[in-house]
Amino acid sequence: DYAGNNWTRNQTPTVTYDTSEPTAGIQVPTHGGFYSALATISGTSVDNVGVSTIALSIQDISAAAPNCYAYTSNAFNAACPNFFPAQGVVGAWTFTGITWTGNHQYIVTSRATDQATNEQSTFNPSTSSNTFTYATGTEAPVVAITNPTADRHKDLLSGGLSTIAGTAAINAPNVISRVLVRIRESEGLFYYWNPGSLTFDGVASAEVAWTTATYTSNWTSWTLSSGVPYVDGSKYDIEARARDMAGNFSVTFTTVVVYDATAPETAVGFPANNSFINALSMTTGTLVDKTGSGANLGKVPDVQVQFKRLSGAGSCWTGVAWAGCPQTLIPPNLIKVWQTSWTINTGNLPTPMTSGTSYYITSSGTDNAAPTGNVEGFGSVRGSTFIYNADPPVSSIAAPLSGA
Repeated sequence: DYAGNNWTRNQTPTVTYDTSEPTAGIQVPTHGGFYSALATISGTSVDNVGVSTIALSIQDISAAAPNCYAYTSNAFNAACPNFFPAQGVVGAWTFTGITWTGNHQYIVTSRATDQATNEQSTFNPSTSSNTFTYATGTEAPVVAITNPTADRHKDLLSGGLSTIAGTAAINAPNVISRVLVRIRESEGLFYYWNPGSLTFDGVASAEVAWTTATYTSNWTSWTLSSGVPYVDGSKYDIEARARDMAGNFSVTFTTVVVYDATAPETAVGFPANNSFINALSMTTGTLVDKTGSGANLGKVPDVQVQFKRLSGAGSCWTGVAWAGCPQTLIPPNLIKVWQTSWTINTGNLPTPMTSGTSYYITSSGTDNAAPTGNVEGFGSVRGSTFIYNADPPVSSIAAPLSGA
C-alpha cells in the first residue's frame, strides 16, 4: 500500500484428481433372501473421496416387462433399468413405501455417484445387486400326512421306531425350509411326545413338542423316524406343518389314529366244546376286537372257519365236500359275519356226518387295523371239539327172561 506494507496471498487451489468409481452396497434385502414383510430397503456406500448420491433400480422378475419400479406411481410398470433417488444419507441410505407382490422375485440394484461425478458401473451380486423372494402367508406351503392315514393302525412301530411320512408343496419361487411334526395323546393326560426324552412325560409344551422331519431328495416327500412309545389301545393326534423360507407356516395337518397291535378273539358257540349232538342245523360263534389296554376297540369284519373230522381220510370240510386238510371257510359265500357273531351258512354245513365221530371247529378273526389287520391264529382254546351221535341208544330187559 502507500504506507509500504506488503501482503502476500497464496492463490494456488487444491484439486483432487479422482477416477475411481464408488460402490453402493445393499444390506436389506440380502441376496437370495426370503421375506414375508419388507417395509424398508437399506444399504451403505463407500468411495475413496466421497459419495454424492445413491440411486436405485428395482425389477420384478416374476412379472412381464415393463417391470421396473416407478417411484412416482409406486408401481412396477417402467422400462428397465429405471434408477431413482434413494432416501436418507449416502452412507446409510434407505427407501420405503414399496408395494410388493406375494410370491414374486425382485432384483434390487444400488448405484453410487461420487463427488467427482464418477458413476458406479459394476453391480456384483451380494453387494450392489441382490435378488430376493417376497412371500406372504397367502402363499404358504401345504402339508399332508400319508402314513398313517387310517383311523387305527397296527404298524405305527417298525423295528421299535415310529415312521411317519407325508408330503409338502409350495408354489415357486418360494421354497420350503422344513417340515415339523408333533404327537399328542388324544385322551387321558393329553401329553405331547417330548423329542428330547422320547417319552410322553408332560414336560414338552405345544411348541417345544415340534420336531423336524427329514427327506431324501426334497421336502415334497418327508419322513420322521423316531422312538415314540405308542401304547397298544391308545389314541394319538399326529400333526404336521411346513415352514417356508420367509417364515410362513402352513395350516397344520392332523390325523387321529388308534394304535392297535392285538388280534381279535373269536370263539365257537355251537356246537359247544365237549358236547354231544345228534343233528347239526347251525354252527355259530362270537367275535370281539381286542387291544393291549382294552380301550378303543375296533371292528372284526372278517372271520374264517376250519371244520375238521378227526378220523378218516379227507378230513376237512370245504363248504361243499370233505377233502384234504387244511380247508378254510371264508365270507361272504360260506360265512356270514355280524357285529358280534358269525355263522356258517345253512347250505354249507357239512354233510354227511358220521355218527360216533369227533369233529373240531376252529375260527380266526381279522380286525380293521390298517394296513392288513391283526390276524387271530387258528387253533385257539376257544374252538370246539364235539361228538356227533345220531344212533339211538339200545336197551334190553335182563329179568324176567323172555318166555320164562
